[in-house]
Amino acid sequence: MKEIRKCFGRRVLAALLVLLMAVPVASFAAENVIEIADTSPALRVYNGYTSGNVVIVIATGGASATMTNTVDSQDNVLDGSGATYDTITEIASFYGAMTNSSGVASVTVDKDCSLDADSTDGELLDGTYTATPGTWLEIPWDTSDVAFFSVYKPISTYERGVYVSKITGVPGGTHNATVSAYVAQTLVYQTGVASNTAGSVFIDLDTNIPCTRGRGVFVRAARTTATTGSIGMTLSP
Repeated sequence: MKEIRKCFGRRVLAALLVLLMAVPVASFAAENVIEIADTSPALRVYNGYTSGNVVIVIATGGASATMTNTVDSQDNVLDGSGATYDTITEIASFYGAMTNSSGVASVTVDKDCSLDADSTDGELLDGTYTATPGTWLEIPWDTSDVAFFSVYKPISTYERGVYVSKITGVPGGTHNATVSAYVAQTLVYQTGVASNTAGSVFIDLDTNIPCTRGRGVFVRAARTTATTGSIGMTLSP
């Protein structure tokens, strides 16, 4: 009877090991993510259609009255001249509701790279941004208008135990820098970095900031004015 129980126990253990091995857990090596001036994402937009492009137009920094966005050639005009679409939350809502000529909405917006209340009333970088089916586009900040540099990384649902282990950068501009880290749009870390006698700021911070699976993490370095430069972070398992 004891031998039968041992045999049964081994079989159960083997079955559990097989099940555990079948659970998808993404491998993750340390990764450096860097953004330079005028490349920091304000929003990311995903084209979930099987055909046709999603095209977003930014004019006058997002404050134009006639920004004609298209979904598979179907016009979706955003009027940014009033007070209706002046923040990240407001324009994200508009983009997420855009439809094709059949009235089908299949656009996903990732706003974890910014704060909901961030102004988009002239702070976005003018341009035309395109996502082909199954891809993302990014709408960047105009660095000189927002006076900050930011770097962003979406964390996969299957990436476990990911941390921001280091923050580095040389954000050009004036006066000291305030360095902040946000996980799922929530402030989790903040410190100041003084400028040197030449007015430059050099960021080299060792951190231990845990990320949230399925959400994004971004680091922002703000100065009184911002010009050229960069900000980066290291993500470690």
